[in-house]
Amino acid sequence: MKPLLILGTGLAGYTLAREFRKLDQTRPLVLVTADDGSAYAKPNLSNALATDRSAEALVQSDAAGMATQLQARVLTRYRVIAINTEARQVHVAPIDDLRDDIREDIREDIRQGTQKDAACATHAPVEIIDYAQLVLALGAEPLRLPIAGNAADHIRSVNDLEDYRAFRDALSRCTAPARVAILGGGLIGCEFANDLAIAGHAVQVIDIAPQALGRLLPSDLPGAVRGPAQALQQALQQTGVQWHLGRSLKTIQHSATASTLELQLDNGDSLEADLVLSAVGLAPRTALAASAGLQIGRGIVTNQCLQTSARHVYALGDCAEVNGMLLPYVMPIMHGARALAATLASYQDTNDSVQAQSVHYPPMPVSVKTPALPITVCSPAMGSAGAWVAASTANADTNAIEAHFLSPEGKLLGFALTGTACSRRSALVRALVLLPGDALSSSDVRSGCSGPG
Repeated sequence: MKPLLILGTGLAGYTLAREFRKLDQTRPLVLVTADDGSAYAKPNLSNALATDRSAEALVQSDAAGMATQLQARVLTRYRVIAINTEARQVHVAPIDDLRDDIREDIREDIRQGTQKDAACATHAPVEIIDYAQLVLALGAEPLRLPIAGNAADHIRSVNDLEDYRAFRDALSRCTAPARVAILGGGLIGCEFANDLAIAGHAVQVIDIAPQALGRLLPSDLPGAVRGPAQALQQALQQTGVQWHLGRSLKTIQHSATASTLELQLDNGDSLEADLVLSAVGLAPRTALAASAGLQIGRGIVTNQCLQTSARHVYALGDCAEVNGMLLPYVMPIMHGARALAATLASYQDTNDSVQAQSVHYPPMPVSVKTPALPITVCSPAMGSAGAWVAASTANADTNAIEAHFLSPEGKLLGFALTGTACSRRSALVRALVLLPGDALSSSDVRSGCSGPG
């Protein structure tokens, strides 16, 4: 029996494997990852410094433990060389033994249909894995801004456990308190700013937007003394965070003694930092899927059953573009994993088909882990007609703000909460009005999930 093959052991890959094993305990299961296969909660990376947690302390299980738990084969430190969707094969090799020129040679041979034995032809330890179904859980890469200067390659990002380990080690080598400049005042940037400030470091946040959480929170809130973004900025400022909003980083240079980094903003202001952390966003990993001939948009394009343009190939998590949507949060992965596991577990060898399950995304509020001022946001659907209004103004003692996004008819389509007002989350979720198309169907469907698998 050919296995279910999952590429990636992040939140999406391991969650899907767990959900699949609840439904099917016998089918062979193989997971392939470029890292060490440790299972950990990625959201913890942006709030672990204040509690001085090491990378090892964040690990919930190593790859061997996950292999036992999932009754699976977990290949760690392996690189996927190529995917052949016609033959239903994936070519992989240990990272340490594989040169880039060999990888490209094999890909070209597979594209040309001339590669019969990759291992013999290249002398590389290539393994060919036949699959019944393939899931791409490849995640996303940090965006890199085009910044000039001889220290541009010293801009760091924290996108996985190894990044966190390296960043924490770099902090430990700085004279305390470390001066950290954060590029980006979005969700991850604000969480890191709060975490670093609590840990005792001097933090400056640079963002081209005029406010914090510019993509999540309303810029204007009629009827309120201040909006939730302004409340967050003030709360973080009280922890020592300095803001440079409406500004961008122009150049980053090593100082004359190479002991610090010199940053110049677009308005001519100069800053000094020991470390620069980029948190300007993520881009879905699509190169591997594109090389396999899959349809690519902003991410790997899937229908509402998470099926890609190739039969028996699916995508889940930050790499996937589901019916035109990128959903780089935890809850969409959890909902998607459950629906996709049901599809995969329904696979029948006899007729090589599945009963496709579509994924349903209910209202999924986003919680911003900023202890200085907790925030919960449930954004209205893109393009919704309406406006933000204040349901309550900030109380001096609690910083509780409740903002509603109302349709022209006065229906609740979204909300933003700060401080103790976050306790209203469940009640407001129940009060939300879903417009047609806001949520994808969770039924056992054929529409939007065409094809047998």
